[in-house]
Amino acid sequence: MRRMPAEDVKDQRQQILSGVVETLLRDLRDGNGDRDRRRQVEEWMRTLAEKYPEFKIEVGLRDYYLAEAERLRGEFDKASDLTEKPQGRTRTGTAFATRPSNVRVYQFRHLGNERV
Repeated sequence: MRRMPAEDVKDQRQQILSGVVETLLRDLRDGNGDRDRRRQVEEWMRTLAEKYPEFKIEVGLRDYYLAEAERLRGEFDKASDLTEKPQGRTRTGTAFATRPSNVRVYQFRHLGNERV
């Protein structure tokens, strides 16, 4: 069996890796797989982007982020019931303005000099 030159092996690895990266980025953009898998692949892509800048992974991630935003907007628009949609606030509104608990001053009733 003859041995391949080191440069040919390196080129072959780059081609294989390039194909894998393209496939994963396309799957991300198209929304294939569940949300957890997409997040995991996104993390891999960010790691690979630092190591292999020649693959222009940042462009693929940008396309994924735009597609994900469109998907989320679509899901939000499809939600017919208001309870299915995320609410804009986390605190329940009150009839009177209420300061947050971390700045509220509590008043305590002092009984004076009376001893118990």
